[in-house]
Amino acid sequence: MLSLQDEVLILVPGSKVILDNHEILLTNSKYRLKTDILFSKNILVKLLEEEKGVLYSILLADLKKNGYSTEESNSILNDLVKYSILTKKSSYIQSKVYHLKTSYEFLPKGIRPSKKLDKKKSPSTKGIDLVNAFTTNISSLLNKRESIRDFNKLKIDKEHFSTILWSMYGTNKKQHRVVASAGNSYSITIYVMINEDSVVGINKGIYKYDPIDNSIQFIEKLDEINKYFQTKHIDYSNANFTIIITGDLEYICNRYYDRGYRYLLIETGLILQNAQLISNELNLGSTIIGGVDETTFTHKVQLNDSEIVIAGMVVGSNANMDA
Repeated sequence: MLSLQDEVLILVPGSKVILDNHEILLTNSKYRLKTDILFSKNILVKLLEEEKGVLYSILLADLKKNGYSTEESNSILNDLVKYSILTKKSSYIQSKVYHLKTSYEFLPKGIRPSKKLDKKKSPSTKGIDLVNAFTTNISSLLNKRESIRDFNKLKIDKEHFSTILWSMYGTNKKQHRVVASAGNSYSITIYVMINEDSVVGINKGIYKYDPIDNSIQFIEKLDEINKYFQTKHIDYSNANFTIIITGDLEYICNRYYDRGYRYLLIETGLILQNAQLISNELNLGSTIIGGVDETTFTHKVQLNDSEIVIAGMVVGSNANMDA
């Protein structure tokens, strides 16, 4: 157990505790919701100041001042060393490190398996047959869903373009977003790369979608579009537009710790499914892209340190789409 003599410096926002020249990584804490009870207001202010910390002895004295015994105070502070009450910075950094490990820059280069491995099927009993008894608007859209990778260079209406973006992240008549978000965080940003002569009334360029106003803001000129993707078998140049989805880890990981990264991925899945279903309904082809060149796009639009590229989607006119 730590003691007054250790004089541990607790660095906040929450990433590390220095103890005997060792750095201990902090994680979740059962005391997270009790910080306003544990410490005095002036101590909380000091804890939250960027690049500053509070000595163990000061925290111990403050806890005792707030009515905790020496034994209780030491126990609380030892828990904070092990679990931390303030992991805003460390949580999003750990999530970002994991994200980078799965990016194309860090994946091993080599030959990928060309076919799935055969799996031995275990004997099973006959299950219960299910029947789709009802036909709804949504089930009709699901029956039409398909991925399209080749496109005709035909200009589309601004209304169709707007409807697809709204279906991804817009606001409905009840003033709710069209997709759910963990803790109402809505930490996703949607960027749109529009090709030349692709959408009526909108010039070529990279835009950011504003879901509150249902509008787009010009960000950057669009150069060679293929360089932004590792997936090369898609006809980006003849598509009408390509979507890049990014997520900001800072708020959601401050609230849910490393698990916030999962919630961003879930939210992205909801967004992409909506967009593909509506695109098919508008007789436009689309396919979802996992192979976005994250580094190139990040530098192009100058994403902040806590923002990551998650996925993409390409949309375009296609004569072979089912009517």
